[in-house]
Amino acid sequence: MVNQELTEKERVEKLKDGVSDNKHVFLLIFMNGCGPCNDTKPKWFEFEKTHQNDDNIVIVHIEQESIPEVASLIGESPGGFPCMRYLHNGKVEEYENCEKLDKSDLRSVESFDKWLKIKASKDHASHEKSQQGGKRKRTLKRGKKSKRGGKWSLKYKKSINCKHPKGFSQRQHCKYGRKNWKK
Repeated sequence: MVNQELTEKERVEKLKDGVSDNKHVFLLIFMNGCGPCNDTKPKWFEFEKTHQNDDNIVIVHIEQESIPEVASLIGESPGGFPCMRYLHNGKVEEYENCEKLDKSDLRSVESFDKWLKIKASKDHASHEKSQQGGKRKRTLKRGKKSKRGGKWSLKYKKSINCKHPKGFSQRQHCKYGRKNWKK
């Protein structure tokens, strides 16, 4: 049975069951009367039909009015509609934030399929770990704080006439900040 034929309450239950069973959940949150939502829904329904027999994958769509019921599952409230999310192992990822998708054709059945293959593949977890590999935090040596640059450029500092400074800042610079520079 395609999710389009289910009632809103049944779709919410399907979402809850998918998350609790630790399945790969692909979620479309839409708003009635929204133009982009109306354009996306037929493509999403086709996407649901093609993957309705997959055991480890749940593809579901819910109305924006159902968000309070599933707020703890879907993360923060959507910033706009339609909102497509991937839910798995307590993580929530936005469809638009997937780096491997072609940004020119985001809302097509092909891009939804590609998104599913990226996220639901068995080596996805190992791929994420390999992406995190080379990151190292930069640490400063204790006691030494290096300060580079400043408010004024060196050219400007050298152009200040300390015999006749213009304003408070230039007077302060001439009194305290100017070192023995050679012109």
